[in-house]
Order: sequence, then structure tokens, then C-alpha cells
Amino acid sequence: MADFNGLGAGPMELNEEEKLIREAQRVKGGQNRPFGKLYQSYYPKIKTYFTSRLGQEPVAEDLTSQTFQKALTGLASFKWQGVPFSSWLLTIARNTFFDHLRSPKGKKQVEIESTSPLPAKSPTQMEELLEREEHDWLGQELEKLPQRERDIIYLKFYEGLTNRQIAKFLNLSETNVGTILYRTLTKIRREAKLI
Repeated sequence: MADFNGLGAGPMELNEEEKLIREAQRVKGGQNRPFGKLYQSYYPKIKTYFTSRLGQEPVAEDLTSQTFQKALTGLASFKWQGVPFSSWLLTIARNTFFDHLRSPKGKKQVEIESTSPLPAKSPTQMEELLEREEHDWLGQELEKLPQRERDIIYLKFYEGLTNRQIAKFLNLSETNVGTILYRTLTKIRREAKLI
């Protein structure tokens, strides 16, 4: 898992970062050297973000490139507010990661030869059916949630982040993350009892 504590504060000073961003925004064509310096500074951390989640180097490199391409394309709309550039990059990376997971390429494919033999006690067909129905129902319920709630649930239960890490990553207070988690889980439990 990537260390989010290191991602929030870029390796360069904020005033240097602001200067590079403003210079990069003024470049209208050709090679954007100021953006290249930002790229060199943040590439390792953004790539680590993807590698730690996917474990696949080529896919992580591709998603890292997509993140920086989106950042360069959207740079004109970036407004400097004294927050590290890495926060904006991480938001783009997170969205790129979720888009990848939703795409057909993001679905895991396992070859038969690479699977291990089944354990001695396999679940019955009825247990498998109930588990599959429960999994499908939960997926449908999560799809109904607003994007922010879905992101928090994903980061908490699939990525294993703490409320503090989620708060820093999504630019929320830790209390707000806890409240949203509690209300969302209560809503899901209430729906489960209706079935």
C-alpha cells in the first residue's frame, strides 16, 4: 500500500512548485519544460500509487502516463491555492484508477494453470449461490451510493486505509470521514434487512 503521508507534501518547496505551475500554464506549444520538472518530481510517487494497488508494472506505468497526460491537458484550469500540486495529481490518479477498475481491462483474468487446487472442504452449491447473491446485491447497493461515499467505502475496506489517511487523501476532516462511513454503513445495513 502506498504511503499517503508522503504524497501530500511534494519533494519541492511550495513557492518553487507554484512558480513551475505558472510557467507551465504559460507554455502554449512545443515542449513544456516546467511541467517536465513537475513530472520528474512526482512520477515515482504516482507510479508507486498504482503499483501498490495493481502489482503490475506495465499497467502501473500506463496509468501513471495517463494521469500526467490528464494533468497536462487540464493544467490551464488548475488554480493555485497554496495546496501541493501532488494533491491535485492524486485526485487525477484516483479517478484514473477507478476508471481502470470499471473498464474491461481492469477485470482480473486468471489462467486455469495458475490457480491452486481447491481446499478439501469446498462450499456447497447452496452456499456458493447465497454468497454470489450477497456479493451481487452488495455491488448493486454500492453503485447506488454517491461517488464520495463509494470512494470512502472503497478506500476503507478494499485498500485498508485508516480514517485519517482517507481524510488526507480526499481533503476531508477525519471526523467527517467517520460520520460518512457510519451513515453509509447504517444505510446499507437498513437496506439489507429489507431483503
